[in-house]
Amino acid sequence: MKPFEIIILGGGIAGLSAAQYAGSQGARVLIVEPDQPGGRGLFKSPELLLAELNSLMQGEDIPAWRELKRRIEARAQEKSSLWQKEFERLGIELVKGVGQAITPHQMMVTVEGDQTTQYECQNILVATGSTARSLSSFPFESGCIFESEALWGMDELPSSLLIAGSNLESLAWAGLLRRLGVKVFLTHEATEVLDEFDPELIGFIEKGLKQSKVKLLLKKQIKSIFKNAEGLAITLDGGIKFSAEKLIVCGERQVGLASVLHPDVLPDLGPAGEIFVDEKMKTTVAGLFAAGSVTGHARNSYRSQEEGRVAAANALGKKRSFHADWVPEVIRLSCTVASVGCFEGNAHHFGHRGVEGRSILWKKDDDFPLDTGDSFCKIVADRDRREIIGGQAVGAHSAEMISMIQMGVRKGMTPRDFTQLQASWGGPFAPLHEAAIDCLSKLNQGP
Repeated sequence: MKPFEIIILGGGIAGLSAAQYAGSQGARVLIVEPDQPGGRGLFKSPELLLAELNSLMQGEDIPAWRELKRRIEARAQEKSSLWQKEFERLGIELVKGVGQAITPHQMMVTVEGDQTTQYECQNILVATGSTARSLSSFPFESGCIFESEALWGMDELPSSLLIAGSNLESLAWAGLLRRLGVKVFLTHEATEVLDEFDPELIGFIEKGLKQSKVKLLLKKQIKSIFKNAEGLAITLDGGIKFSAEKLIVCGERQVGLASVLHPDVLPDLGPAGEIFVDEKMKTTVAGLFAAGSVTGHARNSYRSQEEGRVAAANALGKKRSFHADWVPEVIRLSCTVASVGCFEGNAHHFGHRGVEGRSILWKKDDDFPLDTGDSFCKIVADRDRREIIGGQAVGAHSAEMISMIQMGVRKGMTPRDFTQLQASWGGPFAPLHEAAIDCLSKLNQGP
């Protein structure tokens, strides 16, 4: 049998994106996944829960958790089936089993009944994901301390819980669980909910969480945890004490590769088992690539998609590099907040002289646009090159606006290009159009 050009280990977001790209290029692709296409990123993430809650009619009661899970499972199955149809359309082979790379060009796959088959290939892409790392002093304990995915195994949600760690995923869970009536505490060791994020957007996020009555406990470490009648008695820095029924850990990630890679093909790994890769998503073993959170970053579907595509392109002999500043960060709370590339305050760290333009109808002292459909947008350009280097947005269509800005960053577009948008007055892209006009005006004014 003719060798596959690429075998992909893992059918999560990174693996699916890599397979789709490689298949669209006419490559022979095999994807190995023990469960269904979509992985944890589809079946265990908060994304479909948000979609289900947003689909409820105004005034409609929120179903019980068990019923919500049933509906979300149906949504996930439907999306997974669409991926399988996409594989068929592109001629991608899917094997449901557990794969282990025994060389960079040979894959051993074990299917149900312990039957094994060996496959030959030119390159292997590892996209098997990661799991949450337990807190150093408080290991996972069934029923009380666990990662967020364990919520899907519960028949009922806890009445209260503490989320330890702040990232895109934990913030999404905090907002969603509050909508479901859970009393939520969120603790983070830093002074802000997100590191290296636009301070203006952080203000929106924190204000939105507080309006949702999420109790933010920033710059606090967990000092002690004891079981009591209410669940867990928790003490933080400064003697802060409270009780919560459960503790969810959403911080750092860890990677296990013992069953994925034979010891003879193990590349260089980081302290949490993450695979080191270069900008081409190549590992230190020739012919072995990696993408997604297996490389050590916090889970971000946009980043996993980009890494998967870059890895697949280079595995097929093309020349592409991964650029972190091309990856959007989107947080869907009561009001969606999104960012890509630089913001004006940190542009100088990347060798730019940032110039910010913002939608002119938005005023900084306005109320937080919670559930109002209001939105604003900022575009940041380099003064010397006049090219777009980033942007931020808040509101109902912020994810779509950020995708447009992302394209501008990738293609070296200028604010003038976005002033040509046919944005109707009050339409979804009107703030982007306004921000581009404002940015262009400031560029034309000179230093």
